[in-house]
Amino acid sequence: MMDEGFRQPFCLDLNRPTDLPDRCPDAFHDAANRWFCRCQETGGVPSRKELDPLQFFRFSPSLYLAQIEGDGDVYLRFAGDHYRQLYGREITGMRLSDLLPDRSQANPLRRDIDRVKGTGRPVYREDVMTWRPVPAPVHYDRLMLPLTQHRDAAEVSLLLGIAFFRHRDGTPWP
Repeated sequence: MMDEGFRQPFCLDLNRPTDLPDRCPDAFHDAANRWFCRCQETGGVPSRKELDPLQFFRFSPSLYLAQIEGDGDVYLRFAGDHYRQLYGREITGMRLSDLLPDRSQANPLRRDIDRVKGTGRPVYREDVMTWRPVPAPVHYDRLMLPLTQHRDAAEVSLLLGIAFFRHRDGTPWP
């Protein structure tokens, strides 16, 4: 019998905010609604100025802003306190390739980054981090929203993400 909090890993592309599962944290629904509203207002993927991470200040411990570099690597411009606790060090200012040098450990994250960049659509994932050397794996829910650097840019170059971490039984981590 599975723990009540355990969920099978899955990933989905969002075409509307209502595509998010009802069980998602309120922060995800709020962020998705804001993103889709900005898309309607601007006629495309919003820029960082049009969907400022500061609008999500109350979720800042769970928030990150990542810049997709020309070489495909990702630079973490901001990562909230939960990421410092998770990784055991400050990760703001790091590159994904330095944080997780073994590319296989970062596969779900890299696949989601490629999906968001390629489609210009948000991606929601429920999964388990198995790379961490801890007594038990950490489960997570992650919403990744595409942004452009500025309004005239056609290419997704920034990712605004929110992730919540939990134990297998569903209780919040840490």
